[in-house]
Amino acid sequence: MARVLFLLVAGIALAFIGCSSDGGGGGSVEATIFCQTSNACVEVSADACLALEGQLVKSCKLSPSSSSGVASSSSGGSSNSFGSSSSVGGSSSSFDSSSSGGSSSSADVGDTSGTFTDDRDDQIYRTVKIGDQVWMAENLNYNVDGSKCYGDDDANCAKYGRLYDWVTAMALSSSCNSLFCASQVSSRHRGICPEGWHLPSDAGWTQLVNFVGSTSAGIKLKSVDGWNTTGPYTPVPGTDDYGFSALPGGYGASAGGFNNVGINGFWWSATESSASNAWRRDMSYSAVNVNRINSSKNGLFSVRCIKD
Repeated sequence: MARVLFLLVAGIALAFIGCSSDGGGGGSVEATIFCQTSNACVEVSADACLALEGQLVKSCKLSPSSSSGVASSSSGGSSNSFGSSSSVGGSSSSFDSSSSGGSSSSADVGDTSGTFTDDRDDQIYRTVKIGDQVWMAENLNYNVDGSKCYGDDDANCAKYGRLYDWVTAMALSSSCNSLFCASQVSSRHRGICPEGWHLPSDAGWTQLVNFVGSTSAGIKLKSVDGWNTTGPYTPVPGTDDYGFSALPGGYGASAGGFNNVGINGFWWSATESSASNAWRRDMSYSAVNVNRINSSKNGLFSVRCIKD
C-alpha cells in the first residue's frame, strides 16, 4: 500500500514533466497517465504500473527502438455468438512486416494521402501508413463467390465492404473451414486481396494494436462517424487518430441472417487457431479497445488488406 501511495504521489509530482528513453529522437506520445519503466512508456492503470515497477507520469518521449504497448485483458463492448475473447495484445509470434514496429516518429504515423486501384475491378481504395505497416483505410469490396453484402443490400457493400467467410477471404478450399490448413497458408497470404497486398496475420493485427496503444486502440482506430450513439452500453466515440477509419459493418451467419451493423466491426486474420476456428479482431461502439477473438471460420466478416 505504501508503495502504491508513493507511485501516485510521484505521478502527481511529475504531471507536467516529460521523460525520455535512451537515445531520444522519437516522436512525442501524449496521454492522461503513462507508466514509465526502464524500457517502455505505456498507458496502463496505477495498479498495472506498480506491477511493472514503473512511475506514473503525464507524458514521455520514446526512441523508435523502445518497446511500447501492454496488452489489456479487458474485452469490453457487446458480445456475439462467434467465438471467445482473448488478450488484446494477441500472439507474440513474428510480425508480418519487414520491420519490428513499436513506437516511431510522427512521420511514420497517419499518412492518409495514399490511394491505389484494384486492377481486378478498378475500385479505388484509400491507404494509410501506421508505423511500419501500410493498411487499406477501408474494407475490401471485391465481389467473389461466397461473399455477401450486409442484409443483401448493395448499398451496404459500398459503405462497409463485403463480408467473407474465412476460406473465401483466404482463397482456399471450402474444406479448410473444418480442417487445419496451415500448410497452405503463406507468411504473407494474399487470399482475395489485390496483387501486392495480403491478409494481415494475427501478429500483423497485434503490431497495429500495440503501435497505437493497446488499451485504447479501439478509440483511436474507429471512424469518428458511423457508429451507434445509443444502446444498452455507454457509447465510446472514435477519434480516428491514424486515419484507419474502422466502420461497424456487422457480420453474417453461414446459415443466413445478419447482425450488429452499426454496433461492431469484425475483421479476419490469416491465422488459424484450430481446425474450425481462426483469429479475428472486433471493435465495438461501446469499447475502448480492440478485441482478439477465436472465431468460427464459417462467420462472414470484413477484410482489411495490408501491403506486402
